[in-house]
Amino acid sequence: MAGQLRVTPRQLRTLTARGCPVARRDGRAVLYSPLRVWPWYVAWKERELARRREPMTLSEAEDRKLAARARLAELDLYQRTGEMITLDAAEDRLRGMMDRLRSALIHIPGTLGPSLVGLRTPAEAEARLRPAIERAVRAMEEPVAEDAA
Repeated sequence: MAGQLRVTPRQLRTLTARGCPVARRDGRAVLYSPLRVWPWYVAWKERELARRREPMTLSEAEDRKLAARARLAELDLYQRTGEMITLDAAEDRLRGMMDRLRSALIHIPGTLGPSLVGLRTPAEAEARLRPAIERAVRAMEEPVAEDAA
């Protein structure tokens, strides 16, 4: 149902908590009837749009502006204290981890291939491969010095 509404599963759970009709619950799974959900969703979207169009008083606008500034200052503080990083920094770290993992995995066939020839069982091959794979995973997790920039 989330795909049909073009929302994430988390957003669908939020919509369900706000009254989106459920056909039935099957254990942890929630089953929806599109014939019931679509009219509800359209009405909900219309209410949301109407709510956003309501004129705001000057005091409300100032309160929203002050709250937005406070949120931005809080985010800036989190970033300066290292409690939060930018998406670019997170992507760079993940890219570095994946590069180290790739590099370690690429070397496994060349270093272990000859020792696997002649093994009689998959269990023997697994016993030889497992330590190399574990080293590769540890290499991915190794900390890398931060750029000074």
